[in-house]
Amino acid sequence: MGETSTDKNGKFIFSEIRYNQFLLTEIFQMGRRIYMYQKKLKKRIL
Repeated sequence: MGETSTDKNGKFIFSEIRYNQFLLTEIFQMGRRIYMYQKKLKKRIL
């Protein structure tokens, strides 16, 4: 995950980071299942 920042309403902004490279480890991982997860983030105001 990259750096995050919030706007004036408290919404998170995630900058996108991309890498254009193909390594030997990616070849071995192609046979594995792909898992995806999501998590809601809450901002505490102190």
